[in-house]
Amino acid sequence: MFDLYSSMLAFDDGELDGDGVLQLFSHLVSTGYAWSLPGRYGRTACDLIDNGYLDNQGEILRGLDDEY
Repeated sequence: MFDLYSSMLAFDDGELDGDGVLQLFSHLVSTGYAWSLPGRYGRTACDLIDNGYLDNQGEILRGLDDEY
């Protein structure tokens, strides 16, 4: 089961690997939460979409290097 709260805390603390970041932002984009949370989340979501990691519906398109 996906734990949104724990994933967000881990992201904020820089503790998520690439797969964790993709899972988190896949959920945030697909639910629309990415656009209502503080700016960092929306900017990261846009970056992941613009760079082909996620589509506009939050589907994961390819793996992410551990750059986040």
